Amino acid sequence: MEFFQKLFETDFMPHGHCYFWRPEILWPHVLGDVFTSLAYFVIPLLLYRFVKARPDVKYPGVFLAFSLFILCCGITHLLATVSVWQPIYRAEAVAKVTTAMVSMGTVGMLFKLYKPILAIPSPAQLEQANVKLNEEITQRERMEEKLRIRKESFRTTMKYAPAGMALVSPQGKWLQVNPALCKMLGYSEKELLRTDVAAVTHPEDLDRYQSTISELSAGMQEGVFLEKRSLHKNGNVIWAMLGISAVFDENDKLLHFIVQILDISARKKHQEEITALNASLEEKVKERTAQLQEVNEELESFSYAVSHDLRAPLKNMEGMASMLQDLYAPQLDENGAILIDHINTNAKRMDRLITDFLNFSRVGQQVLQKEQFDIQALFEEVYHELSPHYPEKKIDLQIESLPAAYGDPGLLRQVVQNLLSNALKYSSGREEIVIRVKGSDESGQTVYTVTDNGVGFDHKFQKKLFMMFQRLHKAEHFSGHGIGLAFSYRIVKKHGGNMWAESKVDQGAKFHFSLPKS
Repeated sequence: MEFFQKLFETDFMPHGHCYFWRPEILWPHVLGDVFTSLAYFVIPLLLYRFVKARPDVKYPGVFLAFSLFILCCGITHLLATVSVWQPIYRAEAVAKVTTAMVSMGTVGMLFKLYKPILAIPSPAQLEQANVKLNEEITQRERMEEKLRIRKESFRTTMKYAPAGMALVSPQGKWLQVNPALCKMLGYSEKELLRTDVAAVTHPEDLDRYQSTISELSAGMQEGVFLEKRSLHKNGNVIWAMLGISAVFDENDKLLHFIVQILDISARKKHQEEITALNASLEEKVKERTAQLQEVNEELESFSYAVSHDLRAPLKNMEGMASMLQDLYAPQLDENGAILIDHINTNAKRMDRLITDFLNFSRVGQQVLQKEQFDIQALFEEVYHELSPHYPEKKIDLQIESLPAAYGDPGLLRQVVQNLLSNALKYSSGREEIVIRVKGSDESGQTVYTVTDNGVGFDHKFQKKLFMMFQRLHKAEHFSGHGIGLAFSYRIVKKHGGNMWAESKVDQGAKFHFSLPKS
């Protein structure tokens, strides 16, 4: 207490004695301390005003601590000036201790805040961050503008879409509905928004709908199409095709569902009509199949009757004519012998006709035994069987390298035999018979062509060419029954192929037939 009571007493020697009161030493010290203290009083004032004017400045306590420290320094320099003449060393000591304490406190604060202050961005860093922030703001504004345009576009699309569209909450509530959906279900927009999807879904389809929604909510599917029945406000059932997709945010949280709804009631009605029609057609096919089976059985019976009941009298007629010729030949004149010969010839001709007719009728019932085989060898084999019937004719036959055929070799032999037989027969009036056989692959089928230099035929009669008992030439000119080509045509058709011809009168003929490759 005595120290503080004598704080401003001058019982010491003034500091000027240390300078020997020499002006050149005293005044530099005095003026230096005066101006220093003056500066130290102004600096804290400016720092205080700066902190008050800039409330955004971080760590204002540092500025205040520096202000107090500098202020204490100013007081110390001022007391040092006074001590030159008035030795108030006790007050100067208190000022220095106070300055030291404030200085150490400031140092402690600086140590504590050194890293946070060091982390404060530099102006360049702030400028760079500001540029980046402006870019992000610009980008965000663009994204917001795009989002706004997209929302506006979606809102316009919903409003004018001809099909029903809606946004549905994860709980199944209608969030937005468009006019087309309201019209489809018979509700106003306000009425529909007060309900949920379950309220307008047929009870039998509700579980299936909710199961689909659960899968979408779990992210198991991006979107689905679903047919379900909806209920009109008047109670009528509407068949609808739903396209449902789930919308998630950046954290994979489900926001809502986008639902597109198309009325397919008319299509469903048509499907039901088609199903009923198909059932009716299947029933008719069964009936027709049964009828065909019955006809086939009758045809079998007829074939047996033809084979047995018609052939037996012919055989008897032929046998009796032969016996008559053998037993009574001496008593018969020339006309009688000729008549008996006509009986034998016509009986044999009738027998061949019956055989051809039976073969023709059985083609439709015959099961094909298809295989890949060498049809060129078949042409050559059949030709060697037929050519001896024309011993006096010069025959020029050329068979190109033919593609292999796929079909029933036994039945196709009949086709080859008929075509070569006709080529030889209708060209027999020429000095030299010329026959060409070639084959080619065309559009998944193999086409074979037999060309001759015979009498040909008028193209306008082509439709009759493949009909039963149709002949384009007189019997006295060329023998035959008019069954061979019809028989061949039926065999080729049964294989899934086709047969056609090209010709002009007296300019030969071309017969083509096609077979599937497999």
